[in-house]
Amino acid sequence: MSVLDKAKVEKGVQVVEQRILAPLRNTTFFSVAELNKAIANLLHDLNEEPFQKLSGCRRSWFESVDAPALSPLPLKPFEFEEWIMSFKVPRDYHVKVLNHHYSVPHRLVGEYVDIRYTDSTVEVLHNNARAASHVRSWAEGQKTTQDEHMPASHAAYQGISAEKFLEWAEDVGPATTSVINSILKSKPYPQLSFDQCWGILRSLVKKHGKDAVEKACKHALSLNAPGYRVVKLVLETGLDQMPEQLSMDLSMLSHANIRGPNHYQ
Repeated sequence: MSVLDKAKVEKGVQVVEQRILAPLRNTTFFSVAELNKAIANLLHDLNEEPFQKLSGCRRSWFESVDAPALSPLPLKPFEFEEWIMSFKVPRDYHVKVLNHHYSVPHRLVGEYVDIRYTDSTVEVLHNNARAASHVRSWAEGQKTTQDEHMPASHAAYQGISAEKFLEWAEDVGPATTSVINSILKSKPYPQLSFDQCWGILRSLVKKHGKDAVEKACKHALSLNAPGYRVVKLVLETGLDQMPEQLSMDLSMLSHANIRGPNHYQ
């Protein structure tokens, strides 16, 4: 914009202030619609007023000069975008955008991504390439997950909820229900513990039967160690067949600080 163009624009603003804003400055309006109607009437009079040194008026010059050069308006309104830079993908492979969580490919866990979001779309970029795209959701505390982003182990649990695991556990017994409930609460997101729940309620029940799993869960609870590894260890060592008062502390069988006999071979 040249200096002359800038002067013309500023003069146009001054004319609008004098011919539209000034006459309305002492008027009280009780709605936006009422105000817009008053402005429209004054704007019409301003645009139809003949020029003093030129032929025509503002409206006629607009229709002959400006209007033919205008392009059609976009079909969609302009969307403002915001960015979250260098977001580290957590273990649950979901990135957080304003209290809603969106999935990204599981292989990106631990990687840093950039997130671009608008009122309608959320895009996740990794190394300047789009890795995921979601329709924007406004549900706080909820997740939007695409099946192709899930690892194979999680895909097997698609459609299964924490409530469903508890329902299966109740069919096995109260001790099993307590163990499954403890496992689900042990993770920040229940989905991270679905593999353990599946292992107990499907794999171990199929291999050892409901009664044996229920006894093993009871032992695990008595040891204050409700988890898949402990339940599996009880079943494999046959401790579920022993009287409860004779069962040994399972922490002595598997502990991070015990090297085991293989270390000295």
